[in-house]
Amino acid sequence: MRRFVFIRAPVLKADTERTQNVGYEPRQVMAALARLSHEGHMVEVLDGGALADEQREKLISDTRLAFTAGNQRKGRKIGNAFGTNSQPWQDFGTGIPVLLVYVDHECVDAYPRNEGGGTVTIADFLRATPTAS
Repeated sequence: MRRFVFIRAPVLKADTERTQNVGYEPRQVMAALARLSHEGHMVEVLDGGALADEQREKLISDTRLAFTAGNQRKGRKIGNAFGTNSQPWQDFGTGIPVLLVYVDHECVDAYPRNEGGGTVTIADFLRATPTAS
C-alpha cells in the first residue's frame, strides 16, 4: 500500500503554461486520487496556501530525501521542478501543485520532477498509474 500526499495550489486554476503544470486539471487529479483511495491506498490532500512553515519544511525535506543517492533512480532529479534555478522551492505547493508518493513512511517519489531532459508532471504520473483491478 502506498500513501499519496497531494499539495494543491491555493488558487483554483494553476498556470498550465508552466512546464511543471502541463495537463494539470484539478478535477481529474482529484478523481485519480479518489480511485487510488478506493483501491486501498492512503490519500491526503493539503492546501499549499494553508501549510504551516514547519509542515512545509517537512514536506520539502521528504521530497529531497526521495532524490538522495540511496533512493534516486537513474535520470530522475528534482532540478527546478518547484521554482526557478535561483529559488528552487518558491512555488512548492503554491504555484506548482505537488504529489508525493510514500512507501513504508518514506517518500520515494515526487511529481513534477525532471527526468531524461524533460518534465514528468502529476498528470503524466496519474495517467501511467495502473488500477489495481
